[in-house]
Amino acid sequence: MTPYPGLGLPLRQYPRDGKRFYPLGLHAECVDSNSALLPVREVAMMNIMERLTDKENWHKMIFDDEIVKQWREEALKHPNKLYWKQATDNKGANAINDVRRPPAIMDTATFGYCVKELRNKSNYYIETGIIPTLDASATIVKSDLLVQAGLRVELQEAFNKLKADQGSKLNWRPNSNEQVLDLVHPSMYPLVYGRTGVLQDEVVGTTDAIDKWAGKGEQIAKETTPIRRDADSLPASLWSDTYQWLPANVRFMEDGTVKFTSYINNLHPQKYAQIYRTIEKLIEAALPTWDQCLSLPLERGTKIGAGRTEPRFPKQDLNDYVSEIWDPPSPPPLDDDDDEDDDEDDDGDDDNDDDEDEDEDDPAFLEWKRTRKPVHPSVPEFEDIEYTPRDTARLAHKFNKTGLQVIVKMTSIELTPEKPELSAEEWHVKGQMNEQICATTLYCVDSDNIAPSNIHFRMQTAQYIQGQYPTIRHDAKTWFERTHGTSLVDGTCLQIYGTVQMHEGRLLTFPNVFQQRESSIKLKDTSKPGSRHLISLQLVDPNARIISTANVPPQQHDWWASAVFGQSLQSDSAALAKFPPDLVAILQQKGFVRDSPISGGKLPVELLRMVRAHLYNNESGMPMSEEEAQKHRAELLTERIEHHIRADLAWSNRLYYMFLG
Repeated sequence: MTPYPGLGLPLRQYPRDGKRFYPLGLHAECVDSNSALLPVREVAMMNIMERLTDKENWHKMIFDDEIVKQWREEALKHPNKLYWKQATDNKGANAINDVRRPPAIMDTATFGYCVKELRNKSNYYIETGIIPTLDASATIVKSDLLVQAGLRVELQEAFNKLKADQGSKLNWRPNSNEQVLDLVHPSMYPLVYGRTGVLQDEVVGTTDAIDKWAGKGEQIAKETTPIRRDADSLPASLWSDTYQWLPANVRFMEDGTVKFTSYINNLHPQKYAQIYRTIEKLIEAALPTWDQCLSLPLERGTKIGAGRTEPRFPKQDLNDYVSEIWDPPSPPPLDDDDDEDDDEDDDGDDDNDDDEDEDEDDPAFLEWKRTRKPVHPSVPEFEDIEYTPRDTARLAHKFNKTGLQVIVKMTSIELTPEKPELSAEEWHVKGQMNEQICATTLYCVDSDNIAPSNIHFRMQTAQYIQGQYPTIRHDAKTWFERTHGTSLVDGTCLQIYGTVQMHEGRLLTFPNVFQQRESSIKLKDTSKPGSRHLISLQLVDPNARIISTANVPPQQHDWWASAVFGQSLQSDSAALAKFPPDLVAILQQKGFVRDSPISGGKLPVELLRMVRAHLYNNESGMPMSEEEAQKHRAELLTERIEHHIRADLAWSNRLYYMFLG
């Protein structure tokens, strides 16, 4: 029997058994989830390349010297303050206190590096349809080609069918102002510790999930062991004591396809069998992007993965006393009289610190210090990057026998002239530690009268500066701050990466080391309604399997009732009318049916007592009514919002630390 967190293993065990795991960015103390501190010049480079790769036929135009010349001129004319804003916004209130913007963030040589990199990436794009972007310590992947037209049509049909089947009873997400319609969402009927029936073995499938397994399983009790935290452990609040989203299990097939081996939570496996196959095709399309963006940590902060796994610029461990990093490199020379005075006062002791202290009183030195300009790090020589993942590192190879676990969401954004804008998200990382989500794929199926939106990305950085930059001193850090766009005194430990546009037909994948925030979503034409259909695939770390729908029989009472009684009780009043009134009353009290016609017939007292005991005994693992599921959803979402708020506060309050000196 396989043990899982909360079932055979402690819920809060991370990492487990000395295994390697794909890093998670849920908390500052999650190992191997940090970004290097990037020069503002590198942030500008990443975002220039991100914008250029959004142009149609960019992979051809990048080899046209006249077009490249035009792009270069545009990049050099782009206001310096906007490059600075791009690299420093969203770091928090104190991130750049008293840090002055440097001049000339972009120059000709730096743009030339971008051209070489894009030519390198174009070859990979032609081969695969994949564009690695905003890539330094981690990589985001985008593609407008991986999902072909036929699959996109199938997904559109799936959304249309699910929306039509909701009818007038629309499943609006709580607190969404009736702008976010959940068609499939893991917050309904999640794993509820102390309530949900669970099987130790992964035996629940797709076609047999309801008929064979509904209503079976034993409850998992909540952990009651006192939580003890040592210096190296993660905060207990990163886990939920009450809820876990349930992924579906996915198997790799010999022909290269994938197949669900357990049901998708909240998507009826028999009624929507065709939608299952459609989502399987989407997973097949997303697999190369997971291979592209997932990297495993090695010793001493290095990583192994496809493409770029470290910044373009070498680490800039330089303090303010290095003259070459300033323009001009030194104050103007003293006149002859001053030199003679200095010679007379020189006692022969070569004490640079004393000289610096004396310089602090010199007006020329003070003026130089005030007006000097930092010299940005020079872009290194470009070296081709190998973007193709190693065959042995691909998920289909590494986890061929065990398969994957995927959490599926299907959402429709619905805007109207009365409600023309969906507010921007807060900064967050996907899921909680319970889910172990290592990567997320978003696909925009279609977008009707909705303007393109942006998703912003940032990562956390190491707190102890001198551990990474031993020569930087508390009194000699100005150059570093100005060229890296952060304050080392009270700046937040965050590294901005940039933004990626989300529009119709785009597939976007990113590892869960990124904090992300989607901008507001707006109508193009505010005089008429609009909608956007989004499907999300969240990959559970295959190194850390969790309880899935293979362990949890369907909890939907209407699925169960349909299997037990042969049809939907709620929708077939004629069938319900044949039930004895005592049984109908019990079903009504449990929320399994609402109003029903009075029936004839009568159950024997002893049988009625057995039915009542079975339905009212929480230990029985009986499925949930919709009302109970909605209650759990509201509580789960509230819990996650509170988790995101705590996490954002932790990121915002984590400041760089330097030893005085």
